[in-house]
This record gives sequence, C-alpha cells and structure tokens, in this order.
Amino acid sequence: TSRLFTSMQRILMMLGLFGAVGMILFSGVASVENFGDGSHALTYCFLAGYFIFYGIYTGNEALLQSTRRPVDAVLSGAFSNIISALCMVLFLSWFGIDGIIPSIIIFPVFATILTKVAVRHVPVSLVKDMTWKETFTEAKGILGLGLALTISGAAFNGAFVWIRGYM
Repeated sequence: TSRLFTSMQRILMMLGLFGAVGMILFSGVASVENFGDGSHALTYCFLAGYFIFYGIYTGNEALLQSTRRPVDAVLSGAFSNIISALCMVLFLSWFGIDGIIPSIIIFPVFATILTKVAVRHVPVSLVKDMTWKETFTEAKGILGLGLALTISGAAFNGAFVWIRGYM
C-alpha cells in the first residue's frame, strides 16, 4: 500500500505540474481564442495554481478512499466545499469580475489543506527510496486508463467541434 500511495502521489503531482506548465505555455493562445486578444494571458497563468493544488488534492482524496476512510473523505470534501463557497461569495462581491479566478482556485486550495489533515491519520507512509522507474511500473495500469480516457475525451470533443462547424 505504501508503494502504491507513493506512486500515486508522485504521478498526480507530476500531472498537476504538467498541467500548470501547459497552462502557462498556452496562456496567450487560450486568451486569444477565448477573448480575441492576449490581455487575459496573465489570468490564465494564475489558473496554473489550480492544476497544482488539484493534483495534490486528488492524491490525498484517493488515499482516503482506498484506505476505507470514507467519512474523512466526505467530511474534508464537504467542509472544503462550504468554505470555498463562502470565499467565492466574498471574492465576487468584493472584486466583481476580477474575483472569478481566485474563486476558481480557492476550492482545490482548501480541499488540499483539509485532505492533508485527514491523510495524517492514515497509517501509510511514503516510500523514500523508490525510483521513478519503480513509480511508473507501479502506476502503469492507472496511467494506461488515464491515457485511454484522455484519447476518448479528445475524440469526442474533436467530433463535437467538427459537427458544430457544419451547423
């Protein structure tokens, strides 16, 4: 269990970092595609924090669910949703449209903090001397599933955009 947990934590953190780097690299393109100019590129860069925190959160959440601690998972999720909703209302009322990005980022931040607290009570520790090759070997099945889901999602979205182009 410790090896699987370590592999999962590493892979999810790595995917979060890849998502963050990708968001930063393509922020200009996303801004031009969605708003017609590059003026919102910096805003997209701030969204990179979402991917990092969400990667950590999902790793913690998976550990709580896999160790049969559903009460901790539900409580941390419920409290982070409540706190995030309250913060979203405050951000949007104080900052208006400029509060949207902090409102989006706030959920994975609180969810990461609360699941981290819950994970401290799980009797599983990280394996310190595990190599990256062992990490990928351990996570091979879940990475294959993730790749298959990504390809099917991209195919669906591509077909949707293509069909929408003819409407």
